[in-house]
Amino acid sequence: MNQKYLGLGIIIASLILLAAIISFRIELNNAAKQIVEQNEGMCIVDGECIHEETAYPVQTYGGIIVASLLFALGVYLTIASRKINAGYSKEESISREDIEKRHNLLNGDEKKVVVLLKEADGTMFQSDLVEKSGFTKVKVTRILDVLEGKRLLERKRRGMTNVVILK
Repeated sequence: MNQKYLGLGIIIASLILLAAIISFRIELNNAAKQIVEQNEGMCIVDGECIHEETAYPVQTYGGIIVASLLFALGVYLTIASRKINAGYSKEESISREDIEKRHNLLNGDEKKVVVLLKEADGTMFQSDLVEKSGFTKVKVTRILDVLEGKRLLERKRRGMTNVVILK
């Protein structure tokens, strides 16, 4: 699940919880007032004060604290997701000129892999790359590690293999 939506969901849940706590306290106070009015201004019923019975400060304040912590967590998750997304967009924005310069700095095996990817319209399964290049699985993996480190391509997991995508 996207971290931003999770954060927004937690914020909404905390606001609903806070509204329920406040609503409960208002109803409790109204009920206490009605009982006092029915008893002609007396707040003692059956030997106990109505206001002491309806105070529940621990539950009320505890609920408010929990709702506040949930709200803070939701805000944090929402803000953190924006920072993460901003980081990805900066990393992925490489100009065509930079990519061409990086292609010129490749060694023979790395160039061969890049050429095979270009011939396949920039996308190929890693297993097909092993077959077409004639290299071993280990060698292709190491070449792809280097090329991925140079941000010339990326690998995405698809089942038991990877899809290699040229940038």
